[in-house]
Amino acid sequence: MTRRIEDIAGNLELQLQREVANFDFFSLALDESCDVRDTAQLLVFVRGIMDFKITEELAAMRSMKGTTTGSDLFTE
Repeated sequence: MTRRIEDIAGNLELQLQREVANFDFFSLALDESCDVRDTAQLLVFVRGIMDFKITEELAAMRSMKGTTTGSDLFTE
């Protein structure tokens, strides 16, 4: 089961990389919020335009330990 989930995740990552490479324009959006255990979560979204089609995908999610200053977000 674990191997299957890893295979699916790898395939989704490849699809996203291929799509992002074809964007005419793109931007990154960062969102920081807390989960139910009050742990800060950093979400990174990539938004892009290709042939007048707008796409937004979740590119990464990271749990933040300690402080969440602008420098910490940039480093993560």
